[in-house]
Parts: sequence; C-alpha cells; structure tokens
Amino acid sequence: MEIIRDLATRCPGPAFQYYDNQFRLFRASVPLPWDRIHTEFWLMASTLNTNTHNPQSFRPSRPATQRRSFPSNRPKRFVDNVCWNFNKPTHCQRINCPHPHICGFCRGPHTALNCSYSSKEQASQSLSGKRNPSSSGPKPSKQL
Repeated sequence: MEIIRDLATRCPGPAFQYYDNQFRLFRASVPLPWDRIHTEFWLMASTLNTNTHNPQSFRPSRPATQRRSFPSNRPKRFVDNVCWNFNKPTHCQRINCPHPHICGFCRGPHTALNCSYSSKEQASQSLSGKRNPSSSGPKPSKQL
C-alpha cells in the first residue's frame, strides 16, 4: 500500500492506478510479496503521459457535444447591469458596490423580491405598453 501512496504522491494522475492494476494481474500468476516493487510496472507508471486518454480514468470523459454549457439563447433572469446581491434576500454587503442597487426586473428603486412583476419579461412588456394575453399582470405586492 505504501508503494501505491508513494507513486500517487510523486506522479499525480492515473499512475498509481496503472501500477496497482498491473501488479494485481501479475500477482495472480506469480506470488510476489505486496511490499516488493515490480520495477518495470513502477517505471512504466511513473513515466505515463498524463495527457493521453486513460480508459480507466476516475472521471469519465464525455464527447464535446455532451458537455454541459449554458445556452446563449436562454432568457436571463435579471436585466443587465444590476447588483445581483442587492436583489437576493441577503442583500448586498459591499461598501462601494460598482453595480446599481435597483430592481433586477423593472429597474425600480426596490429589490426584485419587492417588485410587483414576477419576471423580467413581464416587466418589460408592461413598461413598453405591450401586454401578453397569457400574462396575468403584476403579481400582488408583498406586505411585510
């Protein structure tokens, strides 16, 4: 076990796993003591190229098409250039915050939590005079 730990410390990455697998396969046919280093396997493991694909990697690789990414066509929750922390229940704690402390939905002088609109889209439709028939109008204001 100490050989494996030493290899993992010296060579971060899949080296220790390579050595361990090779040693176990070899030991199944030749009764080599666990505390004896198999020099060839150790040398191969310690010189593994970590940039090559390792099929036994701990983290399975996914093709580029399956990687998570945030779609650019996804609607944004808040309007641009507002302080996100100001619009959270915990509020902004920064002394000199570079972002305007205005509503993230309608740009009013209140937090998004206290806004009468439930979304950025609803606020922009209402403020521009366009009404969406499926929209139910402003949400009732919260009273504390």
